[in-house]
Amino acid sequence: MPRYSPHLRWRIVSLACRNYTAEQISDILLVDPRTVQRIVKLWLETNDVIDKDQLRPRGLPEWAPYLQAILVENPLRYLDEMRRLLMQRYGVPKMSLSSIWRTMNALGWTHKRVSVLATQASAQAAARYIMEVSSIHPSRMAFLDETGFTEVCSSLSLHCHMRVGASAA
Repeated sequence: MPRYSPHLRWRIVSLACRNYTAEQISDILLVDPRTVQRIVKLWLETNDVIDKDQLRPRGLPEWAPYLQAILVENPLRYLDEMRRLLMQRYGVPKMSLSSIWRTMNALGWTHKRVSVLATQASAQAAARYIMEVSSIHPSRMAFLDETGFTEVCSSLSLHCHMRVGASAA
């Protein structure tokens, strides 16, 4: 049964109270006669047009704290990696990526926070590189331009023969 708005459901009840038949209501509101009967029956039993038992619970799933821990530990994980970890931990045979994404949004993770971590990682890598390079004497350094690299090098040895000071282009 498709979801009908509460307004339409109350219109069905209103017409039923005016002694319209299910078929007449169906023709007027363009809904199935069986749907009219179900909504009227629900109203007679519960005095409401919405079945509260069929409403989806609005809380977070039981695995939300574990998902939060996964994200705090490594926010660079892909959704399918998180799904695999959640399925292993909770023994669930199937888990929707959209459910994980919606739960992430509910936990406040709207986008992966890569930029801050990537910047920190780049700064650390740059500092490490500077420390390593500063210990090498300049006469032992060679600078290569790989943009004009050709297959002149032999496949067995990685030595290329060029004149000193010649460019690759």
